[in-house]
Amino acid sequence: MKITEDLGNEIIQRLAPYIHVPMNLMDPEGRIVASSDPSRIMEIHQGAIYVMQHKQDLIIGDENIEDFPGAKQGVNLPIRHRDELAGVVGLTGDPESIMQAAGMTKASVEIALEQIYIQRQVFYKERQWENWLQQLLHPSGIHEEFLTQEARYTLATDVTGEWRVLSVYSDRLSEKGDQIKVVADQLALQPLFAILYSEKECVVALPAEEQAPVVFAEKLVQRIGGQTRVGIGEVGSGINGLRQSYFQAKQALRFSDLSTTVAVSSDWELERVIDAIPDDAYNSIVLAYQQKLQALGAPYIRTLKQFLENNFKVKETAESLHIHRNTLNYRLGQITEKVGLNPQLFKDASLLYMILQRIDH
Repeated sequence: MKITEDLGNEIIQRLAPYIHVPMNLMDPEGRIVASSDPSRIMEIHQGAIYVMQHKQDLIIGDENIEDFPGAKQGVNLPIRHRDELAGVVGLTGDPESIMQAAGMTKASVEIALEQIYIQRQVFYKERQWENWLQQLLHPSGIHEEFLTQEARYTLATDVTGEWRVLSVYSDRLSEKGDQIKVVADQLALQPLFAILYSEKECVVALPAEEQAPVVFAEKLVQRIGGQTRVGIGEVGSGINGLRQSYFQAKQALRFSDLSTTVAVSSDWELERVIDAIPDDAYNSIVLAYQQKLQALGAPYIRTLKQFLENNFKVKETAESLHIHRNTLNYRLGQITEKVGLNPQLFKDASLLYMILQRIDH
């Protein structure tokens, strides 16, 4: 990493509160790219050129200042980063008085360089993962072999194992998203990735052998807070398994009530089967019944839903709806007459349940 204007200014801003003598940062060509004295920006520093050419410290005092036109008394030290010369740091003043400060400044600049380098590497890696995830979950489909190779050679990750994907949806991810890593560390989990997919959604992939996805999800809900909900997909293998598990997690969130904070895909198998029925097939067989049921209005739909959820039990359904049994029987009779399907017969009830799922989701 070389000292540039942007990088130099960032370092100067970090160090200026602690260095109380004039300070310059020079790039490998000897230009002053950052300085506590803005008037010197882009000047050629002859001392810096000497340091870069000879790869050694330069102290400018009364005895040699004429050898470096335009330079001032001070200490100029080479900045090294990962075994390469990145530039020069110069402090202006009496060399004997500032020598210790110059050495500390050099060390501070090299530490700052490494910190910035690591931050940029992490940022770049995150952008690579985000781009990869966008391709993995693209609605038009994927190129399995390409994504596998991209993960292996660009992300240095093997995705051919078995994984379970969680969709973490929250209005507080921007401020609490770091809690995902905190909770994973607490539970000794090692996610394949935990990537922010949108402003309100983070996608997490766990190895299939991890036995605590629900515990992990519940702790995330507690730690992130707000309106956080987590959908959990089933175990899948490789690229297609990751993609399928993600959409299962999203389905679980869609099928469950908004008050449900953790939704597991395996709890919604029938609903997933219904959701997989092509629209053409559904419309040709069931749509007419759906239109008749919707024409009866919300009270009848609510009654039917409660009756089926209570497994055809009249007493429990009437009590949960706070209506008389006769009222319940009347509504069920109206559904049978108007819709043409009897809620008390299993086969008809199956079609009615399918209709309710389509209406709800």
